[in-house]
Amino acid sequence: MHRIPRFAPLLTLLALVLALAPARAQDTPAVPDTIVIRTPENDARRLFNEGNELLRTEDFEGALAKFEGGLELDPTSTRNAYGRALALVQLDREEEATAAFAQAIELADAAEDAETGTAARRALGTIAFRNATAMLQANPLPAETAESALPLLEQAEAGGVDSGQLPYQFARVYNALDQHEDAARYAEQAVGANEGGDLSPYYIELGLARKETGDIAGARTAFEEAKSGSWGSWAEHYLRELDTMEASEGG
Repeated sequence: MHRIPRFAPLLTLLALVLALAPARAQDTPAVPDTIVIRTPENDARRLFNEGNELLRTEDFEGALAKFEGGLELDPTSTRNAYGRALALVQLDREEEATAAFAQAIELADAAEDAETGTAARRALGTIAFRNATAMLQANPLPAETAESALPLLEQAEAGGVDSGQLPYQFARVYNALDQHEDAARYAEQAVGANEGGDLSPYYIELGLARKETGDIAGARTAFEEAKSGSWGSWAEHYLRELDTMEASEGG
C-alpha cells in the first residue's frame, strides 16, 4: 500500500484550523461570567482541532476517533470528514479512506467549501496515481494493463496531481492502446514537465507515438534526443528500425 506523505496533508489541515480559529478582539478585558453556549457545531469544531493535533503527533487512532466524533455531532462537517479520511490513509485503510475522501468531496461541494473539496480531490488523485504506477511496471506494457490503469490516471489528472510522471504514464498507456496522437501529446507534456533531468524515456514514448502516426522525421528527432540518456540503447535500436524501414521503402 502506498501512503500519502504524512506531513503534506497536515499543512492543509493546519490552514483549515487557522481558518476556523475564532477572531480575538484586541485589548478587550476578559468577562469571567460570560456564558459559553455549546452547540453541536461548536463541539464538532473543537473535536476537529483536537484531531488535528493528534495527527501531528501521529496518534492516528486517536485522531480518527476525534474526527468521527465530530461527524456524529455535525454530519455536515467537511473538515472532520477530510480529517477522518487522512487518518484512515495513515492507518493503511485505503479502501475506507477512498470512500471517506469521496464523502468529504460531497459535503464540501454541498457547503461550497472549495478548499476542503480541492484537498480531498487531490488526495484521491494521489491514491489513484500511486495505484496506477504500481500497475504500470511492465515494459513493454500489455494493453489490458494499460486499459485498467487509464481510469486511475484520469482520476489523478482530475485531482490536480502535480507530478512530471503523470503525463509520461499517460503517454505509455496511450501508446499501448494504439491511441498514438494522445500519446504524443502527453509525451510532449512529459518532456516539458521534466526539463533538467533525464528526458530519454519521455522522448522514447514521443518517438514511438510519432512513428505510429506516420511522422517518421519527428520520430527520428525524438529518438536522437533520447540517445544521450539512460534509454540511449533503446533510442539506437529504434533509429536502426527507422533506417531499415526507410531503406525498404526506398528500395
